[in-house]
Amino acid sequence: METTKELPEGSCFDSTSPPEHVEPFASRRTTFVRVALPAYNEQDSVGLLITRLLQILEEEQWLYDIVIVDDGSTDRTAEVVRGFSERFPVRLVQHEVNRGLGAAITTALTAGMDGLYDDDIIITMDADNTHPPQLISRMVPMIREGRDIVVASRYQAGAQVIGLSRFREFLSLGASWMMRLLFGVRNCRDYTCGYRAYRVGFLRDSHNRLQGQMIREAGFASMAELLLNLSRFNPVLGEVPLLLRYDMKRGASKMRIGKTISRTIRMVIRHRFGL
Repeated sequence: METTKELPEGSCFDSTSPPEHVEPFASRRTTFVRVALPAYNEQDSVGLLITRLLQILEEEQWLYDIVIVDDGSTDRTAEVVRGFSERFPVRLVQHEVNRGLGAAITTALTAGMDGLYDDDIIITMDADNTHPPQLISRMVPMIREGRDIVVASRYQAGAQVIGLSRFREFLSLGASWMMRLLFGVRNCRDYTCGYRAYRVGFLRDSHNRLQGQMIREAGFASMAELLLNLSRFNPVLGEVPLLLRYDMKRGASKMRIGKTISRTIRMVIRHRFGL
């Protein structure tokens, strides 16, 4: 099985046809996997993550590419990504100013859908190197088996969190239980983790039915909001246990805990009462 090393200019985001490097549907032997990453000031992590992603994607011999959404970084994030794009199927998309995680995820998903078939797969994950790329090898087959969304979960048997403070772990667990009690999305325990796989056909249909408004939140509450919005269309959802390596994170966390809590509560109230 051949995998493409060069990404034709402009092919990723042509909404009328699949990328030129993707074989016609009738002759394709494998699903196309696109990894779409939001990144903000990740110059110290994004290069290592891309290297790890390339390794696992090549080992699996999938057709693939990687899209990095640079959300107005003020460091060398864009420069690092451009260095990879000269040699590998890596594409840089830039926001001129920092618009927040919600906007970056929206761009990653909408740009990521362009040019792909309904049975293709989009993977999202954090760009800070805390999510193990090897887990993609378990998530992709689950989508191909018939699931619409697969979430890397901190609350499945076998999951482990390393390097996160007990306070942050407590807050995350509390958010998980609150979401489960209030919304009860079937087969979902982790509503906030950004490491997910989506079937493009389901994502595209949901995007159209939501009239492009998949996310309104700007910050970290956006990941839960996205899942709640998509759950309205009864996705077949599954989870895999996540090994979260927060000890591999380089640099300080960008999460502002107080602001994240208040915005999450506001988002939950809005969804629970249809405001």
